[in-house]
Amino acid sequence: MGTRVEFALETTSGARRATRELHGRHVLVVLEGPEATGQNDAMKARLRTLAVAHPDLAARLALVPVACLGVAGTGFTASIARAVVTSQATTLGHEIWLDPEDRVAESLGLDPRRSNVLVLDARGVVCWGWAGPLTPAALEALLALLGVAVGV
Repeated sequence: MGTRVEFALETTSGARRATRELHGRHVLVVLEGPEATGQNDAMKARLRTLAVAHPDLAARLALVPVACLGVAGTGFTASIARAVVTSQATTLGHEIWLDPEDRVAESLGLDPRRSNVLVLDARGVVCWGWAGPLTPAALEALLALLGVAVGV
């Protein structure tokens, strides 16, 4: 905790985005490789519910899903993995940031084969983090933190 996180990646929309563009808002970063995408489905469902209940949530909380595409042993080529993630982004209606070589996870000491959840404060500093499936207690702690931080 307390580490400033800054990175820039291409997104599924083709744009290059940087976390520094998001300073001033809290940021929820979810880094996942192909085998980890289902590990935190409960969190994703709760976030969708919050977004529906609070239409202005995006103005206070930026969601940065990062697809770790360089995970060895997945059986996907980079182009197939990119196509699958782009299709998911279209289905979800939300751009996904693409990390073809897992550099973001590596720079933070995270395992891209797990779902990694980070909350950055408005200055881009990590104030909460979790690796792997969130326990029910960890999910509630995350939601409580977000509730205080962004007023939901």
